[in-house]
Amino acid sequence: MTVTDGDTAPFRLRIAGTAMLPSLGVAQTLHTEMGNGAVLDYQHIPGDTADEPNEILVTLRPGADLAVALLRAK
Repeated sequence: MTVTDGDTAPFRLRIAGTAMLPSLGVAQTLHTEMGNGAVLDYQHIPGDTADEPNEILVTLRPGADLAVALLRAK
């Protein structure tokens, strides 16, 4: 698919699958919700000026220690 933010040249992204996303974001604004949204590297968003993502989704393997994973993620 081709995306643009209106200020940069169109940027091509390939759809590689589907996912059900939890509702993330601020109410009354565009945000992910059931059947709406995408997961991609924030650095691939044309014109993005953020130094870091504003949300991160993590999947832990079965049996992983949540407390240890949280410490390592910080």
